[in-house]
Amino acid sequence: MGHEEHRREGRGRVRLFIVTASDTRGEAEDASGAYLRGAAAAAGHTVVGYRIAKDDPKALRQALEEAEKAGAEAIVVNGGTGIAGRDRTYEALPTFVVKTIDGFGERFRYLSSQEVGAAAMLSRPAYAHCSRRAWAR
Repeated sequence: MGHEEHRREGRGRVRLFIVTASDTRGEAEDASGAYLRGAAAAAGHTVVGYRIAKDDPKALRQALEEAEKAGAEAIVVNGGTGIAGRDRTYEALPTFVVKTIDGFGERFRYLSSQEVGAAAMLSRPAYAHCSRRAWAR
């Protein structure tokens, strides 16, 4: 199957849950979470939930469990990807990942570098998480 046929045959719309990992932001300050919710809805996806979770493995596990219960087919986690000692999302997520989309981090850093230059290398995006529910279909 070629990429054009694959795109035509694909599901198109996905039930998303957005998680912002942050120890310092509330919903009013969460510009990334607001952007993601708006962009997902504008692309025709259904946002089935949103949560800000502390940047620690236990809180992230609770948020991902909430996403599963909400019927999410994909979970987008943002925040906590820096290199500071308190940024632990990158280390916590591998235990939750069902499918990894290789190249996601590289693409993200490439696009980000066009806006912020070399500072994009300080971000550690690496995983794309899809729920067990989505892959059971």
